[in-house]
Amino acid sequence: MDLNRREFLAFTGSAVAVRLDTRVESPELVGAVAVLHLGGEGQVLESVRGYQRALETLGSQPVAVTDSSVVMAARRGATVIIETSAAASDALTALAVNAEHPRNLWRRDFTRATVPYISYTWPVPVMVRDFSRVVPVSGTGWDPIAEVGGVCVGLTRRIGRGRLVVLGSPLGPVLLGGDREAHEWLAALLQEPLDDRCEFGGLLQKWQVRAVAHDLDPRARR
Repeated sequence: MDLNRREFLAFTGSAVAVRLDTRVESPELVGAVAVLHLGGEGQVLESVRGYQRALETLGSQPVAVTDSSVVMAARRGATVIIETSAAASDALTALAVNAEHPRNLWRRDFTRATVPYISYTWPVPVMVRDFSRVVPVSGTGWDPIAEVGGVCVGLTRRIGRGRLVVLGSPLGPVLLGGDREAHEWLAALLQEPLDDRCEFGGLLQKWQVRAVAHDLDPRARR
């Protein structure tokens, strides 16, 4: 599957897009899926293709989001997957997520004699191979969902009617390679029930203020 530049930017949310409407009459996003990649184009293109192919197989179409609209998307019912292959970013900081420098699974950061596996505990317990680097993540109010060598590389939390998922281990390339466990994990995530519980608090307010500031900044319109 080939992606031209326009399709790539639209899928990753890197392109200039219409910010999610905050009015009451705006459409709900219950059941929708959004994927945000934090990293350069060269790092995420393979992951983009993997998610797109896997979601199409599961009969789901991704919703475009930007780093300033992920919380609003989750509030309205979407499951937002944030995949990072870099250290701390403004987007993760705003979400109260601490991201450490990437660690190479094949070198001194992890002593292993076999192929490294990421151990997922939610939404289904699976072991997914990872041949690259991982970004350790942590955060108050977040639930750990994945680890390797005792290091947390996956988090989730409820926001409004939806959910945010942060992955410090790139799953897209593994999906593109047809890994059965990776597809099992994604399918289980899409089937995870979401009720009407709300968890907004200061996180949503922080993002709302940031979104308004973005709209008022002339540099953001270039």
